[in-house]
Amino acid sequence: TAASDTPEDGAAYYTDQFRSLGVKNVEWIPIDKRHIGNNSNPHVLERIEQMTGIFFGGGDQSVLVQCFYNSTQAPRIDSPALALIRSMHLRGDLTLAGTSAGMAIMQGAGMVTGGESYPGLKFGASPAIDPIHEEKLTYDPIGGFHFFTAGLLDTHFSERGRQGRFMRLLTWN
Repeated sequence: TAASDTPEDGAAYYTDQFRSLGVKNVEWIPIDKRHIGNNSNPHVLERIEQMTGIFFGGGDQSVLVQCFYNSTQAPRIDSPALALIRSMHLRGDLTLAGTSAGMAIMQGAGMVTGGESYPGLKFGASPAIDPIHEEKLTYDPIGGFHFFTAGLLDTHFSERGRQGRFMRLLTWN
């Protein structure tokens, strides 16, 4: 829940949701803006190593970049936690899932970071917030965690009408 403004509240919500679905062992891993150092904490890494699945919650995917990489600039270097998650996932020992920002962070190059459809279609997309057109479509050219690189990911199509920004990013490359 690192992407959330209130990670502890998000953790409580998702923990309750997963338990209501019958998941017996649900644990929050406190890696967030206030606990970035936990991304290399041996106790936290030990807990991650015992997991069979990780769910990333919603919020701002750029915060996940800050919390799980040792650098936000290229080349990005995995924190020990992200390196472990990546290794376990590649071996087939860990299932990854997410919602909203937690799904978007799975993206490779061109990860959506903000903006709306109409301004995205009208003004295009850029890798930084445009102070004149703050609602303009923005993306991270480096991308997220690169677990999904076969296409583009976006969310909230029905709720927020994001088809336009998806179409704009499809023409980005």
